[in-house]
Amino acid sequence: MEASSRSSRPRQLLIGLDAAEWNLVYQWARDGKLPNLHRLIKRGIRAKLSTTAAQLPDTVWTSLYAGMNPAKFTKYFYVQYDARTMGLQHLPDDVIQCTPFWDYLSRAGVRVGVVDAPKFPLSRSLNGFQLTNWGAHATKTARASNPESLLTEIESRFGSHPVIECDFVEDNPADHQRLRERILYGVRLRGRVTRWLMQTQSWEVFFATFSEPHCIGHHFWHYMDPNYPRHPQTDSLGLADTIEQVYRSIDEEIGEILSLAGEETLCMVFSSHGMGPLYHASWHLPEMLGLLGYGRNNTGGVRAQISRNARINPWRNLKRFIPVAVQCRIKSMLPRALQDQIHFLSYTGCDCEAG
Repeated sequence: MEASSRSSRPRQLLIGLDAAEWNLVYQWARDGKLPNLHRLIKRGIRAKLSTTAAQLPDTVWTSLYAGMNPAKFTKYFYVQYDARTMGLQHLPDDVIQCTPFWDYLSRAGVRVGVVDAPKFPLSRSLNGFQLTNWGAHATKTARASNPESLLTEIESRFGSHPVIECDFVEDNPADHQRLRERILYGVRLRGRVTRWLMQTQSWEVFFATFSEPHCIGHHFWHYMDPNYPRHPQTDSLGLADTIEQVYRSIDEEIGEILSLAGEETLCMVFSSHGMGPLYHASWHLPEMLGLLGYGRNNTGGVRAQISRNARINPWRNLKRFIPVAVQCRIKSMLPRALQDQIHFLSYTGCDCEAG
């Protein structure tokens, strides 16, 4: 009876879009630019879920995987306060101990496939297969697979993802143009890898993620948004439509994936959180604390002076002026502990005083 019931249940396909902005998805779907997502919206149901994205965006994916409040997580950011040392600590994704839904499915006898789930480590006892951090955005865990041979086979057939580190790019239009081409190629390559796994592996629940919206949103929003302060007056390299082109490319790959999965497969497409302009100035927090009397020269209350001087964080400025390629080469030669200490200086190196 149980075997009969298991064989008759439909397969389930879950497609994650990392940091895809749904206001753009809805707009471009209505305009006919995202026909496959538009078809899913029209034929199915849609909903907006409450998340912790506004407060702790790095916890959203883990909350989706585990169905837990981030207060129960070991990690909420890759750099966070260490109560033992009263300093900072670097936390990779491997410290996360909560159980994802695919592990529960595995224990129930369901055959699962997980491809590039962002910000989460590899499951070691999986009834199925998993690829981790092949091309996921800002994921702090090893590039690995279960079984171990799967990553080697994928890289021998398809190669590595063309965008290994999204932030290792110079902030200028020429480098952004090259990044655009790499990301668009990464979308197509991810689609090919996903379809190959769907065809060659046994699965009942398949979860794959497109991480490209996250990277493209960080670097190209200001080209698209005329109200953003950094919006360029000229666009000689045609970068203004980059986010749209990446979304359209993802839509094409989703169409191919849905066609391969078949009409009988249940499908859900979701995003962790959206993307938009960045206006916050969190780096001014030390100065704000100083004005409230919590700086080095504590006066016990709010300082009333209008005029004040704040010493800048030299480590942040140093990173701005050293070419990214040079930073990457230096970083790769340093031991992990020294990398962490230098990185912490960009958070704590500001020695601010109200004058």
